[in-house]
Amino acid sequence: MEHLHGMRILENPNLVIQNGHKYVPRSWKERLLSWPWKPWDDFKRAPNMEPDPKLIRMPDAFGATTLVGHPETIRRIKERLEGRYQ
Repeated sequence: MEHLHGMRILENPNLVIQNGHKYVPRSWKERLLSWPWKPWDDFKRAPNMEPDPKLIRMPDAFGATTLVGHPETIRRIKERLEGRYQ
């Protein structure tokens, strides 16, 4: 847990959003053993997951604030704040 301007920061890598779909290759085993049998389909459609750009603000009973966000989002915020104060 880190602190940023008096607020506690928690990183949660599970905070992701779906942004469209991408096509990923299927293995030979998957192509031959799938049902219904379609060995000629060499790609499958999978969701494209990206870090959520939003932070979740959680106040506690003592008046302190905790921010929860994806590690990539928190890293970007810290970089912008460090650039602002240099």
